[in-house]
Amino acid sequence: WHSATVDENSGKRLLKWTGGTKCWNGPVRSAEVSITCGAKTKLLSADEPETCRYILEMESPVGCDESFKQSNAL
Repeated sequence: WHSATVDENSGKRLLKWTGGTKCWNGPVRSAEVSITCGAKTKLLSADEPETCRYILEMESPVGCDESFKQSNAL
């Protein structure tokens, strides 16, 4: 586990993990998860742009709060 932040421009929750298990002949694993507001928790996309570095996009009720509503005029 590394950090949790909120992107003030988009209202997305950004979760980061670093220092994971070392990949075979590669770096240690890391992951970034971007969460937007949604009625149900679901995975929208998963990508590995570099060896053992994972980027995930999700929707979840966790992403719904007042700052999200304000930034998206809801």
